[in-house]
Amino acid sequence: MIHTVIYVGDQLLVHVVGVCKAQLKDGMLFARFGGEEFVLALQGYSTTEAEAIANQMRREVERSSFSTSDEKISITLSLGVAEAEGVGELLYQILNKAD
Repeated sequence: MIHTVIYVGDQLLVHVVGVCKAQLKDGMLFARFGGEEFVLALQGYSTTEAEAIANQMRREVERSSFSTSDEKISITLSLGVAEAEGVGELLYQILNKAD
């Protein structure tokens, strides 16, 4: 018999992804970058608009309810926003600016 064990951390990541995906519009790319880090790539948005989207996503995650069989867990996000400044700018450079 095979038993599937899903750890609370994995369940929490799935929960956060679900809340974030519900905020996405057509053309927005949301992907796991590694560990508990995610990237939201936007095209055609100003930095101000991107900040507003990030803050909306943060608020929705913080409002969401995540409970285990033992406790309710509060979730917060730390987000950074960066704008690509040229065609030759590499992804890691943009991510470093957002960090």
